[in-house]
Amino acid sequence: MELFITAMIIFFIILPLFFIFIYKSERKENNNVRIPMTIFVSSILSLIITITITALIVVVTGSASLVSSLFKIDISKTELIIMGVALVLSNLTVDNVIITILKYFVGDNQFYSLVGLFLYRMFLLSLICILMSISLEFTVLISTSVPSILLLFEYLVPKMIDTKGKQNL
Repeated sequence: MELFITAMIIFFIILPLFFIFIYKSERKENNNVRIPMTIFVSSILSLIITITITALIVVVTGSASLVSSLFKIDISKTELIIMGVALVLSNLTVDNVIITILKYFVGDNQFYSLVGLFLYRMFLLSLICILMSISLEFTVLISTSVPSILLLFEYLVPKMIDTKGKQNL
């Protein structure tokens, strides 16, 4: 239920932004703006972005849930969703800056970039766990295992699909 509420909040934040953007661009081109069509298009675009962000939250929350069930950590679903939302927001914003800085310093070396992202995400999850008053041993477990799972995905997915678009499963 918390995930549905989170998705609805994301949708209702994105919907007015798309509506204003589409409405202003239509008004520039034509003086005659069709409001129902603008609402429909902005709703569809908002729904697509909401589904994408919610899927990312499910992946991150699922990996944190896997870690909490493996190590018998008592974390509520609300705390898992807060961690997932914070990590997804970080992935959509700050990660690109971190990747650019790492590429500037280490070049195109994928290993060092992945290690740098791992350390950044480890720091971020540690900070989130400390802010949520999770015990130190659970903070260490979560902040090392969740970035490890994400690192594994980021390393293996490009290896599975080669440059020709073929799948190497």
